[in-house]
Amino acid sequence: MTPVNRYIGAPIERVEDLRFLRGRGEYVADLVRQGMLHAAILRSPIAHGLIRLLDKDPALAIPGVHAVITAVEIGAVNGNSRLVWRTFTAFGNMTTLIANSWPSVY
Repeated sequence: MTPVNRYIGAPIERVEDLRFLRGRGEYVADLVRQGMLHAAILRSPIAHGLIRLLDKDPALAIPGVHAVITAVEIGAVNGNSRLVWRTFTAFGNMTTLIANSWPSVY
């Protein structure tokens, strides 16, 4: 049987492995840039529900929080966004995105 090409069934040397095995690998989470913001996504804690009120003021009052973004802010209340507005139908639906100065708001 003749091989289809030289890659199928042949080992391929991975050039990135050595630096990660030696502890010198860089991940996206390791990047730090001047003025960089981090994003935290608030997800629905229940499988089905209705958002009656979303008060952003308490989150915006926290030092380091620069923005609280919902479907209203991005103009996606008609369902063309991954951010849910009004009704969510699955556990873990994204409801809000928070832009802040530190890696996690949890």
